[in-house]
Amino acid sequence: MTRSLFSRPSVWLIILLLLTLWLDSVLQRPNLQQNNDTQQEVDYIIENLDGIQANHEFERNRFFSADKLIHYPAEDITQLEHVRFTSIEPDKPLLRVTSNQAELTQDGNDIFLTGDVTIIRGEDSE
Repeated sequence: MTRSLFSRPSVWLIILLLLTLWLDSVLQRPNLQQNNDTQQEVDYIIENLDGIQANHEFERNRFFSADKLIHYPAEDITQLEHVRFTSIEPDKPLLRVTSNQAELTQDGNDIFLTGDVTIIRGEDSE
């Protein structure tokens, strides 16, 4: 019964290497998770939001509402839930937009509507 002296130290070396890699990944994970959490920090939350934008010079009225507004300052993103928007302008048909979710990016230049989006232009035909 002959045993190789080389096999025993190599087994211990492999075990030590695997243990080192496992400890490194366990200890590094909280730092990565903490960085992701700070990027996803909520700046403010507003519930049951209603607003009016009135421009008397152009006789333009816009009404909007949302059940919930969440703002993330890291990337200046605003998320809205159950959004309703109505625009009334002279010589233009009534415009109504509803959506389950909306996302506004940087300064509100881009608005992305998702989840059961409905756009009605003009009066209801009943």
